[in-house]
Amino acid sequence: MSSSKASDDRTTEDVQKRIAQNPAQTIEFAGEGSQLHARVLATSMRDIPVQFIPALIDIYAALIQKHGDEVTYDSEGYIEVVLMESAILAMSQIGKVFYSRNPSTHQNVLRSLPALYSWAKSASEWLMKSSQDENHGCITRLRRRLMTAIQGAIMVMFDSGAEGVRFIWEHDVYCLAVNLWMQLGGYHIEEEFKAAQTLMYCRRIFFERSSSVTLRLATDKFGIYILQRVSCDESQALVLAKIRIRNACKATASNERNDFVEMQLEVLATLIDAPGSASNYLNDEDGIRMILSTMNSGVKDELWGIVGQCIVIVERICSRTPSSKAIRKVLEGQLLENLMAITHRCSRLKIHAAVSFRVLMERTLPDALLFQTVFDCCGALNSQLANRASLSSSVELGEQWMHLFHLYDGMDKFTETIIRKKLHECDNRSCDKKETRPCQFQKCAGCESRFYCSRICQKQAWNDAGDKKRWHRTECKTMQEIQRSIHLSTREIKGLVQLAIMEAQAFVIQGRISKCAHSTGISLHMQYRRRFVREHKTATSVVLESSGTRSGASKVPQIRLGNAIPDAQTVKVGIKVTFPWNDEERNMSFDTFLRLSQ
Repeated sequence: MSSSKASDDRTTEDVQKRIAQNPAQTIEFAGEGSQLHARVLATSMRDIPVQFIPALIDIYAALIQKHGDEVTYDSEGYIEVVLMESAILAMSQIGKVFYSRNPSTHQNVLRSLPALYSWAKSASEWLMKSSQDENHGCITRLRRRLMTAIQGAIMVMFDSGAEGVRFIWEHDVYCLAVNLWMQLGGYHIEEEFKAAQTLMYCRRIFFERSSSVTLRLATDKFGIYILQRVSCDESQALVLAKIRIRNACKATASNERNDFVEMQLEVLATLIDAPGSASNYLNDEDGIRMILSTMNSGVKDELWGIVGQCIVIVERICSRTPSSKAIRKVLEGQLLENLMAITHRCSRLKIHAAVSFRVLMERTLPDALLFQTVFDCCGALNSQLANRASLSSSVELGEQWMHLFHLYDGMDKFTETIIRKKLHECDNRSCDKKETRPCQFQKCAGCESRFYCSRICQKQAWNDAGDKKRWHRTECKTMQEIQRSIHLSTREIKGLVQLAIMEAQAFVIQGRISKCAHSTGISLHMQYRRRFVREHKTATSVVLESSGTRSGASKVPQIRLGNAIPDAQTVKVGIKVTFPWNDEERNMSFDTFLRLSQ
């Protein structure tokens, strides 16, 4: 055996026999530069006796140091990959426990990281420069091998411990994955999947930071990291993410298609996790329709990985949209019907998807049901008793469904008794006409909060000859500013005002105010807390504030209601309304007159 040469082994089977007979010699041949031995050893790590592994890893670390900085190309200009690919494959199978037991080998691996990064960077640059028209088998296979090797190189750096994590951050290694995902468009769907897979691997290890390095500029969200390093703005990054999802849906093999779609959805969810205009752009460009369509298909075919990613995306869009626009769009796309179908199968969702499911059920939907426009989109909650009973019996989410049904029924009763029966008076102060049927009068196109029986009345109100403060021109501008500041439509504001008046009226009639307040007026603070909290009833909190003033009134948007004529049976009431939406409290206030008795 001492006279054996590397050239004696011509096939994979020959090398595998030599590994079984003389693993040390096989490792020696790999160290001499035999690509065949290096490749077979990397794919046969489990067959190598454990005592030889440190020597083998030392050999691969030396190969990386030798070849990493000097990238070579074949006669056709294709990057040569076998030795580096083999070394990376073998080292990516070695974990942190191995390095703790073999400190000398660990140091050799750490010394190889600069060359490893240099090669990975060159490989990614070659990938991005290679012609998109060269889609024949040879170049396609090489591209996929390179992408696998680049992901493996990042794994090797991470698995080498705290020093490797520090190296990743100091050299911004994650940017390799960002660039691959951004610029490898137009290739095969499988390659887009591999780029997304590498990017999401980086996301999973993103928060592992070395304790010996100060990362003052490091963000807490990988989505922000991506958007800070892409060569385009947020909207273009989201367009690219949506294109990748649509491409993944075109894959021919069903099993592959499901994996491809789920991975691309995970990338989109990561981008949306970054605060900013991303979620708004997805609203404006009709991205929600695509996500809900994907969710509908996933629920139908019981593809819970895809369904879970869609739930995460929907929850993040709704949580980052300051208005009710997003929640209304997803409800129109059958979100409630999908949630109902998933309820008894929610145990099949991954943890992050289950968390988003609960956020939607316990916070987003209860908060949104306070708005009339959202209530109109929740007809699915007006379901048959059998369906309600089935959902309410769910071990995981039964109480949450009961809570939503209770809120919906309350809003339904309010809508029937107050909203749908209301007829408007003409808001021109010199006119006393009143609607004889709903929606008879035209409303102001600007603020949508004043109604007029004719164009003549509207023109008179716009430039009232009296006090300029009473001009609707001034009021209209103020109303639009208020709508923008609290991100509510006129209809939502009006519905919230009417709900607050109804509940404040009940408070006053119950005689909870002193007689002296009848002449001085009172101030009420209405606090709406509708989120699901186990073993706590949800109710409107009404606080009687002293001195006829509202706390913080100067900072609260003031809504001016129509002209009311007080009499001896009414009391002036200043009402401040507080309601939660997307992790912040919002406020508005208005003055009105309420009856002292029924």
